[in-house]
Amino acid sequence: MPSERVTFCRICEALCGLTATVDDGRVVALRPDPEHPVSRGYACPKGIAMTQVQNDRDRVLHPLRRRAGGGFERVSWPAALEDIGRRLRTVRDRHAPPAIAWYMGNPAAFGYAHAVWSRGFMDALGSPSYYTAGSQDVNNRFAASALLYGSPLLVPIPDLARTRFLLMIGANPLVSQGSLLTAPRIRDVLLAIVRRGGQVVVIDPRRSETARVFEHVSINPDSDAWLLLSLLHVLFDEGLEDREALDRLARGGGLLSDAASRFPPEATEARTGVPAAAIRRLMRDLAAADGAAMYGRTGSCLGRFGTLVAFLIDALNLLTDNLDRPGGAVFGHSSLMIEEVASRSRRVTYARRRSRIGGFPDVLGSLPASLLAREITTPGEGQVRALIVGPGNPVLSVPNGMALEHALGELELLVSLDLYVNETGRHADYILPTTTFLERSDLPAAFLSFMATPFIQYAEPVVPPAGEAREEWRIIEDLARPLGTIPSSVRAVRWLAKLGLRFSPEASVNLLLRAGPDGNWFGFRRGGLSI
Repeated sequence: MPSERVTFCRICEALCGLTATVDDGRVVALRPDPEHPVSRGYACPKGIAMTQVQNDRDRVLHPLRRRAGGGFERVSWPAALEDIGRRLRTVRDRHAPPAIAWYMGNPAAFGYAHAVWSRGFMDALGSPSYYTAGSQDVNNRFAASALLYGSPLLVPIPDLARTRFLLMIGANPLVSQGSLLTAPRIRDVLLAIVRRGGQVVVIDPRRSETARVFEHVSINPDSDAWLLLSLLHVLFDEGLEDREALDRLARGGGLLSDAASRFPPEATEARTGVPAAAIRRLMRDLAAADGAAMYGRTGSCLGRFGTLVAFLIDALNLLTDNLDRPGGAVFGHSSLMIEEVASRSRRVTYARRRSRIGGFPDVLGSLPASLLAREITTPGEGQVRALIVGPGNPVLSVPNGMALEHALGELELLVSLDLYVNETGRHADYILPTTTFLERSDLPAAFLSFMATPFIQYAEPVVPPAGEAREEWRIIEDLARPLGTIPSSVRAVRWLAKLGLRFSPEASVNLLLRAGPDGNWFGFRRGGLSI
């Protein structure tokens, strides 16, 4: 008899509510959840189509081992883990821990376990060779926050429910559903700004799907920094800055004014493609709005000056007195003690360590993935000899993927944790099958501070894991065991584990939730949160 299970989508940051129809242990349909308090019966085609991945005949459901002559053969979990463990120990003992690297792909960010357990695996091992998809996407935004606010995790988001002027740079939320901004039904939310008499302006080289619906300012690619500096020039030149906000919230305003003085709109319009008159009009509208927010996403991060662009966006929010105020760019709130625990475990990092190649800073513990090919092929201390990828496809997503694909052949061991044999996994020695989001419990811990309407949700597994698929954190525990380590960045947790007290992801997040600012404080606070 078919039954209905409530869950939520983990394909993008909107995290829309879903209802799954389960028949004989199999998900046969997904539809938007009409009772979800924020997405209210909306979900995009990607989330609804997850049944096609869940039930795909090409999905990897058993551990696979590369044959000597090419291709893969099915092996048992014990056989796979025994050989992987032996080879990891050999690499560690022969070359030292930094020779073992980890690449965490984008899907892992949408679970509450993989990111914590994989980073814990590397920290316990003593290897700094940790790479994530963040360096292809958002790490420069986190770097700017570290430089501005002292923490990479403090990222202002637009107060969409109250803003009167939204300026988006390099963002296309009508397709992406928002990024570093959790806002289900974002089309309706943006249209509501216009309906209440406000403006939505999209700065983008392309007339994107979002730009077609709202006001579009066309700009030449990779010239965002010049445009923002010209906006600042107009702000200071015409006396539009909020001096009280500058004095209250910042230091060094004079330096910013001096820097912007060299970029009048008339001097930058040839580079940006934006007429000087349009830049001046845009800045005046921003300054005059009763609540304005500037927001940049992937397009603003992928240029050569992504960190500077993120810095300038926040500077404009501050100088118009729209930083940390209603209707402007506000700092979100997490119901978990994430930042406090991460800080104490030294995981909230920027430039704490540097890459072997080029000396680039880490961001939240991860190094630039664009260096991975050279880290594998360049001899010397710290050369990467073994790589675990989980889950992700860096051959396609990392710059110069052909060089990385060639470099993978020089590794002593490559292990892929994934649903498929993808372009990276086809070079692997082992492919270990992982669960889909429908086969695990989750709470969107990483996104709680980016929610335009604060909410929190938890989902239990909709169906058991298919075949021999395992949750990623359990695989990481299995990989750590032959190395004699406990996959945790927190030393006290490792000590407790040695004494026999181990925490699952669900137990860990429940502890952080109950002890957090909105928690039930283990029964001492009525009405507080727990799973």
